[in-house]
Amino acid sequence: MQVVAYDDSGGAISGRLWWMLQWLGHENTALLDGGWQQWIQEKRELSSGKETSLSREFQADTPKPWILEAEQIRDALKNDEILLMDVRNGSRFRGEKEPIDPVAGHIPGAKNEPFQVNLEENGLWKNAETLRRQYLERFPDLDHKKCVPYCGSGVTACHTFFALRYAGFDHLSIYPGSWSEWISDASRPVAVGEE
Repeated sequence: MQVVAYDDSGGAISGRLWWMLQWLGHENTALLDGGWQQWIQEKRELSSGKETSLSREFQADTPKPWILEAEQIRDALKNDEILLMDVRNGSRFRGEKEPIDPVAGHIPGAKNEPFQVNLEENGLWKNAETLRRQYLERFPDLDHKKCVPYCGSGVTACHTFFALRYAGFDHLSIYPGSWSEWISDASRPVAVGEE
């Protein structure tokens, strides 16, 4: 069955559903370009009320190796094996403002690239060639290193994971625990400012 996920946040939330289904082997999954806003703008058909459909059973496959845990992140950074990408906004990355978690900053060694860079100003996804060029200009070693997006709670990291896959990058994982998990252990280092 085709699954099309959408939200009203530029794919920031629906990207997580896309990632989870793909991770568990449901390849026939997509994101609605432009989401709810684009659907409304194009005056497409709407309905309200309760929807009913035939139920289907989903059989999950063995999860794909798309996850790195905190200790794997720490070890991989020591060995310069990954490109750790913090997709939160710059003020959260630099530790200037933290509206959600009790500790501000980022994982030492991470690079900041807010997930919003994946979208055009009109809220549509940039095309694959544009995304590929944009990421390689910013991160020239992206073709040679595993890229691991993270965010505050592992949700918007999936947005960037989707963008990177769409742009043709294959060596990817996410850190699903993200910043909220990282700071739950006081022994893990924290950085502030630019890297």
